[in-house]
Amino acid sequence: MKTLENIEMNSRVFTAHEFEEAEYYNCRFLSCNFRQANIGKTVFEKCCFERSELLQVGLSRTGFHGVEFKDYKLIGVNFNDANEFGFDVGFENSIVEACSFDGLSFEGKTFNHVRFLNNDFVCVNFAHSLFLDCDFKNSTFERSNLGKCDFRTSVNFSIDLEHNKIKGAKFDLHSVIGLLGKYGIEIE
Repeated sequence: MKTLENIEMNSRVFTAHEFEEAEYYNCRFLSCNFRQANIGKTVFEKCCFERSELLQVGLSRTGFHGVEFKDYKLIGVNFNDANEFGFDVGFENSIVEACSFDGLSFEGKTFNHVRFLNNDFVCVNFAHSLFLDCDFKNSTFERSNLGKCDFRTSVNFSIDLEHNKIKGAKFDLHSVIGLLGKYGIEIE
């Protein structure tokens, strides 16, 4: 497979089969849009995607190693199809909507100003993660490890205490309703 290093791509639109299958190392993708593009069998290592969109793309066996998404919009992306080996991504100032992360690990990650909308986090390891000003509107957690996570500045989460590990997690007093919602109780 071809290796591309230290490349910066600006203002490109990739659709269908227009993206070159390669190993991208230390590359930046600025204002690039990936709409229904197939980026499968591609490896991204130490790459940064900024001010762009990743919409319903094919990720079959895609490798993400030390990849950052900043000021980004990800919609309908099935990260389950990506290569699990060495999977390491982060999000900052981004919208992550209707994406799947089943069985993946984000242990010890910091998420800053991320809107996680309509996501199902099933068997995801977020242990020791920090969520700074994140919004989890209509997102659910199931059989996930949230131990020692910090949710104190985040909103709109719904976490079932019986189906997730949350020992040592931190929450703001005003947000605990997101932990008790399923019980139908009133807190004043």
